[in-house]
Amino acid sequence: MKLLNYALVYRRFLLVVFTILVFLPLPLIIRTKEAQCAYILFVIAIFWITEALPLSITALLPGLMFPMFGIMRSSQVASAYFKDFHLLLIGVICLATSIEKWNLHKRIALRMVMMVGVNPAWLTLGFMSSTAFLSMWLSNTSTAAMVMPIVEAVAQQIISAEAEAEATQMTYFNESAAHGLDIDETVIGQETNEKKEKTKPAPGSSHDKGKVSRKMETEKNAVTGAKYRSRKDHMMCKLMCLSVAYSSTIGGLTTITGTSTNLIFSEHFNTRYPDCRCLNFGSWFLFSFPVALILLLLSWIWLQWLYLGFDLQETRRLFPP
Repeated sequence: MKLLNYALVYRRFLLVVFTILVFLPLPLIIRTKEAQCAYILFVIAIFWITEALPLSITALLPGLMFPMFGIMRSSQVASAYFKDFHLLLIGVICLATSIEKWNLHKRIALRMVMMVGVNPAWLTLGFMSSTAFLSMWLSNTSTAAMVMPIVEAVAQQIISAEAEAEATQMTYFNESAAHGLDIDETVIGQETNEKKEKTKPAPGSSHDKGKVSRKMETEKNAVTGAKYRSRKDHMMCKLMCLSVAYSSTIGGLTTITGTSTNLIFSEHFNTRYPDCRCLNFGSWFLFSFPVALILLLLSWIWLQWLYLGFDLQETRRLFPP
């Protein structure tokens, strides 16, 4: 038992030693450059999968092992670590850090929300547009990580506001029914809004009772494991989160700096065809921007139909003839 505890404590060290020794017969027996390269490949792959060493250290192992086995010279390995697109990626990371520090992404996203309103369809399109714009200049991962908390906060605020409005309308309905009054359902929403703007409920009032009921409902959902009030709220949160993921990928297609795959392709294309100077930032943007715009609109329509559906009356209201 004590030996097992020691093995669990030093499991990473044992994994490193075990991996190096298990594959060591490969270069010792075959004695070719291909076998030595395969040995390094297997060792680095296992270190990456198991994270026996930190990923940054594992990524630097070729700079040590390739010259040690005579596969490549140190100058060749070092030049591979400092290509143009690597330095460009470092610049993109610095840009993303500065944007996150000064909350520029929040300003852009919230300004878009103020422009489109709180309708889920237009709100999703606004978030997708702002996310795609940010992803044009930043990496997809950085953009999604910065915008996702904003989307989640806005979605929770919309759900809370709808719950409060429903509780207020229900309270108004119960009070009117208790006094034997006729209820005109068409003016409930207007009176509810006027009530919220002009009056502040006193302690112990029916509004407080509505808050207590909402609190009890939230506690009940927490006990049963349900995070959302209804299936519609759940679908809306799914819609907004997936829209950020898709739009960050679509926006990354627009520019060369949008994602690392574009940079790698550009580097290999310019290396393989040095006489062809047709691939640059402007030509890439002119070719990819219409494609990205079409993909963004189609993704918005598809996600809207898949998770919220299209109500005919709502569609006519959003797109009047």
